[in-house]
Amino acid sequence: MVNTKLPTLLSCIVLAQLVVASASPAETWTIEVRETSGIQRFGYPLTATFQTAKKPDAAGGFLLRDGNRVVSAQFSLIEQATADKSATWEADFTLDLLPNESRSLSLETSKESPPEPRAGRGLKLERSDNQIHVRHPSLEFVVNDDLKGLFHAIRISGDDWLAGTSRGLVLDLKDGTQRQLTIAPGSNQNPTLQVVKSGSLAIALRFNHQETLPGGQSLRSTVQLDFPLGKSWAKVDWVVDDQSDLVKGVGAELRLRLDQDAKQPILGDFGANGWTYAVLRADEAIAFQAGMQHRSPAESEWRVDRTQAGKTTPYVLPSTGTTGPPVQGWAHLMDRKRCTAIAIDKFADHSHDTIQLAADGQIALRRQFGAAGSAKKQFTFWLHLVSFPPQLGAATSPQSMQMPPEVSVRPAKS
Repeated sequence: MVNTKLPTLLSCIVLAQLVVASASPAETWTIEVRETSGIQRFGYPLTATFQTAKKPDAAGGFLLRDGNRVVSAQFSLIEQATADKSATWEADFTLDLLPNESRSLSLETSKESPPEPRAGRGLKLERSDNQIHVRHPSLEFVVNDDLKGLFHAIRISGDDWLAGTSRGLVLDLKDGTQRQLTIAPGSNQNPTLQVVKSGSLAIALRFNHQETLPGGQSLRSTVQLDFPLGKSWAKVDWVVDDQSDLVKGVGAELRLRLDQDAKQPILGDFGANGWTYAVLRADEAIAFQAGMQHRSPAESEWRVDRTQAGKTTPYVLPSTGTTGPPVQGWAHLMDRKRCTAIAIDKFADHSHDTIQLAADGQIALRRQFGAAGSAKKQFTFWLHLVSFPPQLGAATSPQSMQMPPEVSVRPAKS
């Protein structure tokens, strides 16, 4: 005897499951953004990291709200969920903030799609000839797959701001040798280059490198390059896993293409206990260094030296008997058209850091670690490409890069 009621029963069960699924509550989070540095922010790029137990293919979309307004945001899966671990996502968005302002935003899972930037206003990532092109509406960063030179080209409206090949990222080893960081080709099972984010609001590239030294010890490097839509800067975050404590310091070297003549000298300035600036003519350089010289933080010092005709002399030193504002690890190097702002994270906090600028466009950044360094050695800096003068071209201060607003995420109370 055929049971004619079975199909109807199965249909009811499926329908009930669909009803339950559609009625399941959305996951919600609260994102707190706090401006703690006393700087007004305009369209500042922010990143919020959150976890969800849902599998990526079942998570649906997300919506970010500032009050009742839906905020344009990009959501990137950073780490897949496992049997005992939730998936990690990052939300990239921009906000305007007043000095010391705090804002509370809400994030929720949703079947709706977040709003996209206007056509032609978003970031694009393209590949060609062993290179990666990160394109803003009028700005392009070109990165080699092996990270040689750090950047192959930086073009604004077709004008390349780099002059030839640079050394890029450099390791200073305790045996007195130096090594330029060059990423070896990887495999599908062990990729050395990962596209972490590839959206219209944020692009992130991660390079993984392992190097075996003559003594058999190994060094692991992870370099992440972040490119936000909201600003014309690139953030470089380099972490060295140095279990054998072989690394004395790390650095980055780039050479900018600057135009100089008698009426148009090169200008350089630093955030050294205030504002220190200098005119740089042919073969001249200026260097700002600060931080621990294998001594306690209480004995930290800073200085600015100037090199002329091969001779280096003090240019600015701390005032004796007075306590000035703390040193800030930022600088500008510029001609009458192009300006590059540089900022170093945690400048001289627990290391000896140097920013050197030269009239020929050479930028040299160095971080020297203490005698008993930790296994994890980190160096994070920003390069911001703007027109001259920076007060007009940047529409923000260098401190804004190295002191981003604080972002925290917590599950919303039900």
